[in-house]
Amino acid sequence: GQGPGEFISIDALEITPQEELLISDRRASRLHFFSLMGNYRRTTILKGIQVGNIHRTSKGTFYLNTTDFRGQYENKTLENAMEVNEYSADLTFIRNVAKDKYWNVMLPLQPTMLTRFCSDDQIICGFREDYEIHVFNSEGELIRRILKDYQPVEITDKEKEARYWAEEKGLPKYFLPYEDLTVDDEGRVFVQLYEKPEEGKGYLFDVLDAEGKYIAKATFSAIPKCWKAEKFYTIEEDHEGYQYVKRNKVIWKDSR
Repeated sequence: GQGPGEFISIDALEITPQEELLISDRRASRLHFFSLMGNYRRTTILKGIQVGNIHRTSKGTFYLNTTDFRGQYENKTLENAMEVNEYSADLTFIRNVAKDKYWNVMLPLQPTMLTRFCSDDQIICGFREDYEIHVFNSEGELIRRILKDYQPVEITDKEKEARYWAEEKGLPKYFLPYEDLTVDDEGRVFVQLYEKPEEGKGYLFDVLDAEGKYIAKATFSAIPKCWKAEKFYTIEEDHEGYQYVKRNKVIWKDSR
């Protein structure tokens, strides 16, 4: 719905440092705030800002992952660049923190920037033209660049069928260096790879510590959506196809 506390779609959500549940409704251009018990508190209008991921900082400002478009769809010149901007509590623009180059949205599998936010207000930006990740501190200053060698994974006919890409034109020969990112509340970065686990089931991740050092590869049966206090949450399906949220416990072992 479109009334107080109602939403058309949930595009992003997080638990804020102020212990509120924040929901981004991009289609309605609104941010909704609830108590952790689910009681509606207030709504903030996004003023036409197209938002992807969102983060409420400890100082009360917002980091918004937005898209900047240029060109035209009709003549196939439309390009977009992902960016992270900081806004005040009333959504007044403060500054740009990070921005990707422009990519042609008409072509498949473009290496657009991925953005994830940490509980300590650090910002993780993944640049997938290469295996590169930038880390910004709470002031928006670049503090770390993570670069890693990788073995390109070829896009086979089987992969095209599995990903419904059989009719796609202009696909590259290889996948991007990595598919997605997720960050736990200790600052560890989990990099989702296109490479398959040895058993062929699940999802393979590179695990990096908070300093960007490689720890290990790990296989997950489902993709982690959210991390909290050594637990991660996934969205899975039962044998009848119904979705449910599953909470998983993380146990770290010393491999020495």
